[in-house]
Amino acid sequence: MSNNGIKRIRTICPWWACPSYDGVVATVDVANNKIIKMEGDKDHPQSKGYACPKGLNDWQVIYHPKRFTKPLLRTPSG
Repeated sequence: MSNNGIKRIRTICPWWACPSYDGVVATVDVANNKIIKMEGDKDHPQSKGYACPKGLNDWQVIYHPKRFTKPLLRTPSG
């Protein structure tokens, strides 16, 4: 399922609290190694194309400019 550096990967909802593990399809830009879209997987036997808004948008946290990328350390000043 790849086309012009774009790859579609079938997986499950990345949101840990999702009780039904909705099937989703992640569209990935292979050249930049970035997710560019998530959508419900119509072929998933349980969710049949449905995916909750949290799961469909949770991937955007990865690319947020204010995301913590290192552990925070407490200093003597607080």
